[in-house]
Amino acid sequence: MHTKYKGIGVRVLCELFGKTRHAYYDRIWSETEWERTKVAVLAIVAVVRRRQPKLGTRRLYHKIEGSLANNDLKVGRDTLHEILLDAGMTIKVKRRIGPRTTDSNHGFPLYPNLVKGASCPQARTSNGCRTLPTCR
Repeated sequence: MHTKYKGIGVRVLCELFGKTRHAYYDRIWSETEWERTKVAVLAIVAVVRRRQPKLGTRRLYHKIEGSLANNDLKVGRDTLHEILLDAGMTIKVKRRIGPRTTDSNHGFPLYPNLVKGASCPQARTSNGCRTLPTCR
């Protein structure tokens, strides 16, 4: 905001918005710290992704957890996912294009359809593996 209105001091702008000067500078410092964290995390992720490009966020986090701790980066799994989303580095899941139908070309035994020839509704309920009650 201060860069947009160069003629007005930080104190006056902060008073207009009901904030303190410390809050203004604290926000700037935290944004630069966040940018540094993002850059460091993305560098670590790039090294791992060169070896395993299809690694998802959860497994990636467990792989780089030690590196994050060594570099004093306090980044959790959800924050890592947010960083990867911002950088466009999440894995795109390939979905099936057509419908998934029944696989009829299998090597398992085929059994006859016992319900197809039933003449009454009671015969459609099965009480065992292959036996059906007869209609009376």
